[in-house]
Amino acid sequence: MSQQTSLSQFFKKSNDTNVLQVDHHKSSVSVNVEKEEVLKKIWKPGTTFEFPNTVIFSGKYKRSKNLKFQYRWLHTFPLLAYSAKLDGAFCTFCVAFAKSGAGINSQTLGALVRKPFQNWKHAMETFKNHVTLQYHKQSVFDADHFIDIKKNVHLSIENQLDTARALHIFENRINISPVIETIILCGRQNILLRGHRDFGKLTVDNNDVNDGNFRNLLRFRARGDASLKLHLESSGTIKYTSPISQNAIIDSCNSILLNKIVARVNEAKCFTVLVDETADIAGLEQVSICVRYIDLKSYELHEDFLQFVPTTDASGKGLSRLILDNLREFGIDTQYLRDQGYDGAAAMAGKYNGVQAYIKKEHPLALYVHCSAHSLNLAVSVSCNVFQIRNCMGTIGKLRDFFVFPKRKSVLSKAIEMSENNISKKSLKRNCETRWIERYHSVSDFLELFECVEEALEEIFEWDHTDTSNQASAFRNSILQPEFIITVVTVGIINKTPYIM
Repeated sequence: MSQQTSLSQFFKKSNDTNVLQVDHHKSSVSVNVEKEEVLKKIWKPGTTFEFPNTVIFSGKYKRSKNLKFQYRWLHTFPLLAYSAKLDGAFCTFCVAFAKSGAGINSQTLGALVRKPFQNWKHAMETFKNHVTLQYHKQSVFDADHFIDIKKNVHLSIENQLDTARALHIFENRINISPVIETIILCGRQNILLRGHRDFGKLTVDNNDVNDGNFRNLLRFRARGDASLKLHLESSGTIKYTSPISQNAIIDSCNSILLNKIVARVNEAKCFTVLVDETADIAGLEQVSICVRYIDLKSYELHEDFLQFVPTTDASGKGLSRLILDNLREFGIDTQYLRDQGYDGAAAMAGKYNGVQAYIKKEHPLALYVHCSAHSLNLAVSVSCNVFQIRNCMGTIGKLRDFFVFPKRKSVLSKAIEMSENNISKKSLKRNCETRWIERYHSVSDFLELFECVEEALEEIFEWDHTDTSNQASAFRNSILQPEFIITVVTVGIINKTPYIM
């Protein structure tokens, strides 16, 4: 079947409308118009379209198979088009652009190109294999090139003179897409990329090697992607999987995300800058810069992290210059700065030489507000110096350590399971010394498990082990004291106030 044949028998509604025909004996203008219609205006069945069971002819007889085209294939493989007249599938790109005799050893192309594909039992396997074929890739490239020309998107002279190089660039873009998507997945799920051996040839079917999350995720994906597997196991050296390539892709993602946040901040025309500083594991002082603004599309309050910026000048003047210069470098218009949020350190909150003072001189509308989280942490730290609260928090912390051991923990777990109350917690939490939010969780969980803890201690008190029994008795007497109960309930009530939550 030649390309002069009418395409209407490939892609056609049941009512014989939407007739398209490509005749290469016509002028190039009319051929291009018809190819454009094939790519952009081809008919596709709706979600309610009922695909018929395929009837297969074998010699003089025909037999019906209880198989038919699946609508979801059109979404899984955008290259597909379905012919209602022939009850078969075709590759849109190859029908319009594949050359005659493009198959192996110049064999005439068959199913999906010149003939309808109807072997639904092996459809997924065939479709996946088709996208890896060289003539399909060339057809996709020709289609993209054709559309770009229609949109007046001109290729460079170098690419026009070197079609092979342009095709190589196109293939590289296809090959790098799964790598980029895998890195983005690791970033979203907070999964480390690096492994003990993050180099060397990547063999897809090798299950014995553990060379990092990134390479194993890529290996797992390639088992269902023939094109990716071919790329990873090819003899070439450019795979885009090295640590250098990973870092380059991460930097590109960072730039894209930063530009999106900056665009929303400038659109809001009003924002707050939030800054804090700390030393990293190498001892380098890092400044984290965040912004708080209203998203005008959803009218929701957003608080987004921008960047970590290293600094060697921790003075108020040096930090203020660092903040303003970096905001401008990111592309944020600082004339919309209306608020500053820092901790209460002298370098940040100083009335005359603090960061807030220097920034306010340049932007008078940028009011300084002491960070609520830092204020709360200071209040909690001071309150913990009250001996009743100190003793209460200490008892809760020691109880958590007491029930860490498996045998004792099983008694507490049993008490939780046997409880008639609707309990969501399964164990006591650690009482952190520096983070107030962890203290909140430890007190909240203890209040919910109070009765279960008391029952578990009462049971452990009856054990023959003297030291463990004495500890359980002492803990039980402590938590049943009126002073302890009043204190822990008071702390729990304070933790539930809107200011803290």
